[in-house]
Amino acid sequence: MSNLENKGIEYWVDKLSNSEMPVLSNVVAVLNKLTGDDDAEFNQLAEVILKDPHLTTQILKLANSVQYNPAGSSISTISRAIVLLGFRKVRTMCISLMVVDSLLSKKPRERLLENMAKAFYAAVQAKEIYKQISQNPTEQEEVFIAALLFNLGEMVFWAYGGKSADTLDIALKECVQSDSSNRVIEKELGTSFKSLSRELSKAWNLGDILQVALSSKGISTKGSLGLQAQAVEFANALSKLNEDQVERRRALVQRIAKFIKCKTVDAANMVNDAAEQAANVAVDFGAPEVCHLVPKAAPVEEPEQEPSKEDNKPIQVLSSDPNLQLKILRDLANASVESMDMNTIFQTALEGMHRGIGLERMVLAFFNKDQIKAKYVLGERTEGWREKFVFNIGAEERNLFSENIQKPQPVWVDHAYIKTHKYLYTETIAGLIGVHEAFIGVLKVNNRNAVMFYADRSTTGQVLSKEQFEAFGHFLTQAEFSIQTIAGKKRK
Repeated sequence: MSNLENKGIEYWVDKLSNSEMPVLSNVVAVLNKLTGDDDAEFNQLAEVILKDPHLTTQILKLANSVQYNPAGSSISTISRAIVLLGFRKVRTMCISLMVVDSLLSKKPRERLLENMAKAFYAAVQAKEIYKQISQNPTEQEEVFIAALLFNLGEMVFWAYGGKSADTLDIALKECVQSDSSNRVIEKELGTSFKSLSRELSKAWNLGDILQVALSSKGISTKGSLGLQAQAVEFANALSKLNEDQVERRRALVQRIAKFIKCKTVDAANMVNDAAEQAANVAVDFGAPEVCHLVPKAAPVEEPEQEPSKEDNKPIQVLSSDPNLQLKILRDLANASVESMDMNTIFQTALEGMHRGIGLERMVLAFFNKDQIKAKYVLGERTEGWREKFVFNIGAEERNLFSENIQKPQPVWVDHAYIKTHKYLYTETIAGLIGVHEAFIGVLKVNNRNAVMFYADRSTTGQVLSKEQFEAFGHFLTQAEFSIQTIAGKKRK
């Protein structure tokens, strides 16, 4: 076996808390004692953050992210962040960011990155699960951090275990089954990673939820604390599943559905939606290097249904109608005379593209900070698009929409483009709209991106033409001009 000494739990807690991470463990312990019940504690939290310029920047970036600030109100100071988001939420953000930053400060080994990716996945899952049974935002944040730190002992060990971690890493690579892996860990360290997490959480005063979740009493604990701990346990179990463990995943999702009192398919969709968020949350928390390791969403098994008459109905092939195009373009040109509002202009342009140009599947999506979200959808076989057509377009994103919305002119995504840019079709995008030729165009208001139009003809497999692309551009230009004309009149 290896040369690792069998040190035991006390040795590792002392080493990792006091020798390797003393500053962090002390600060986290102090933060967890703050409850925000008086102004002194409010100022103390702000002081801890402001002492560290890097942490200050991270907190403000996170406070302005879609996850914590969906309304998009600007937060430029720590004091305002605490007031608007709440004391406990900012405290949670602070602890999470400090732990993540500390663990990734050195050159992280692959096992640490894998564990952190699963930790972010579990944190988002736990928050979403608990959100179904409680609308208390403070409790939701506490569940988030408890799940994020559920495997703290293992993450700290892989970050600061030194030669001991090197030796254990080699020993684990020789193991095939998880049971034998657990025996190797306990033999080499003299304790388990779960025990190490439990003792570190006590030493760092990381809260009751984590303590209960890590104990053997989690399932039997009553009240909101027990529910929170169970949400954390469910989320951690989800994060541990491999892609090929289909039966175990199905059984676990069924248990979650029973826990939150919903249908199994709804629970599966919730789990998948949370999985899609996890990588973005990791980026928001300053850990982009773990994104590629975050567990992916799994296919949802829909209950079998008889095919509806709607499904069997033949699809009508749309064709271009130049006369209808001219009529609708004329309506747009007269928008100010007709007293159209902005939404009516958008809808008129969308209908003109759909019926006049013959573009079968149409989406008009609004920009909301680092996301685009469908507002209007037209076309057959686009069921669910209004809810599911939500994609991230932030600076860190590389996908079909983030790459094309900054183009000054409409984009024709043709077969040649698709062949060389398949990597832009993320699993979520390809799963919703497929991989087809399409038109993408952005309409600006006051020189800022306002809405994006997406169009394709994949329903019937018809090819897109040069004439249709030119007409698509005409509608965009006319709609933009109409909006600018109306805005100019209002200013006068």
